[in-house]
Amino acid sequence: MDMQPQPFQESIILREITIRLGRQSLLFTLVFLFSLMLRINARLRETEAARQKAEVAYLHAQINPHFLFNTLNSIYSLALQKADATAQAVVKLSNMMRYVLTDTVHDYVLLTKEIEYLNNYIELQRLRLPESVNLVVKIDKPKNSERIAPMLLVPFIENAFKYGVNPEQQSEINIEIKLEYQVLFCQVKNQKVSMGNGDKTQVGVKNVQQRLQLLYPQKHTLEIKQSETEFAVYLSIILE
Repeated sequence: MDMQPQPFQESIILREITIRLGRQSLLFTLVFLFSLMLRINARLRETEAARQKAEVAYLHAQINPHFLFNTLNSIYSLALQKADATAQAVVKLSNMMRYVLTDTVHDYVLLTKEIEYLNNYIELQRLRLPESVNLVVKIDKPKNSERIAPMLLVPFIENAFKYGVNPEQQSEINIEIKLEYQVLFCQVKNQKVSMGNGDKTQVGVKNVQQRLQLLYPQKHTLEIKQSETEFAVYLSIILE
């Protein structure tokens, strides 16, 4: 005699089938949603990376013409004085231009090259400084292959020369850069003189602050202090 499933047994079988189908459907849905979230997250990261790269490129492009203009003004001043140092200044400018055109187009450069650029810039400024300015420079030469985003330190140094010099006043500019255990320390101080003070001292600073936030989030500290007589910048960056 054929055995026919009882209604109760049929109900149990149908329920098990329904549960299994439900679990499979839920699993499929979860896998699909997880995969979709991964794709969306990847697309968001790509979009954010592209936005940051475009913003850094824009900020970087703002810097280079500014420094070139000021450097040319320095050489022009020497030429008007018919100073013997004019030829030396042209050589230094040539080295600086080579660096700007060939190296700073990259996101990161060797710290040694960035330091060389800074030394050339400082020496170029030294050629035109009046005797009333005491320039104190202490820059350590990197020993390894550390890399840094280009043109981050120059705006602070440029501001010191631009707003801390007056031939009729005694003043001092102090620049110190050193590297300790992959941490770069930069300190720039200048006395405020009677011309070119006020908010003008902030030229380029906001630009650098934005670049630091984009390129070195949680890996830098920047402290800017002002008093009635002095402007000081303290910057540290953890390099890779």
